[in-house]
Amino acid sequence: VFGDQKGLAKSGEWDALLRDLRSLDPPPAFLLDTGDIVQNGVHRDQFVLLEQILSVVSDLPYLLAVGNHEIDHDDETAKGHIVEFLGDVIGRDAFRIDQLYYDKTVGSLRLLTLDSNDLVYPERGACKGRYPAGDRGARQIRWLVDELERPWGGPTVVALHHTLILSATRHEDHARCLWNGAYAAYGDRTLPEILIDGGVDLVLSGHTHTYEVVRVSRGGRTMLSVNVSGKSGGSR
Repeated sequence: VFGDQKGLAKSGEWDALLRDLRSLDPPPAFLLDTGDIVQNGVHRDQFVLLEQILSVVSDLPYLLAVGNHEIDHDDETAKGHIVEFLGDVIGRDAFRIDQLYYDKTVGSLRLLTLDSNDLVYPERGACKGRYPAGDRGARQIRWLVDELERPWGGPTVVALHHTLILSATRHEDHARCLWNGAYAAYGDRTLPEILIDGGVDLVLSGHTHTYEVVRVSRGGRTMLSVNVSGKSGGSR
């Protein structure tokens, strides 16, 4: 699991990390990226460079939680580049310009990958959990609740770019939004409450360029929130 590694692409450090990854025993079953894989998703050449970097691990499934840099302020050209880049990995039917979230099963693991861009920016009606009718954020929460209601015997992991909780001050406004926004259609529960109630074991996020592990409890259930995102030019 990694994320926010776009700065490492310039230095060549990411290439070296991927080569080291090949020597792990046992080898990884898949790669999970918590987002911000490029500086600006509008520029297709950045995805060409990314494909070259990832060629070292081209045999492994590459799963992505879309970050804010990929979509560049909701730009449809940028979103189209994401769909094109990941179409053969995730499947074009599961990854569309208007739906950059999906589910994936790997062995006994159920992975639900969210597009937190739809949920975190207040100008979209997020943070208060209230969206205009038909809004992507409302549709995504409905999809998430429906998925969590499906019976599942193995572990459930949720991946998203923006983190739910953190101790650092960078992007704390985004974390407060995801932590506090209550969804009236679901008993005024917040996103963390929906996740814990739905049996999620682990949440993986990025965005803040930090590493943190936080244990969250509610109603006898416990969920780990892990922020695992690269230094991207400067360690915090």
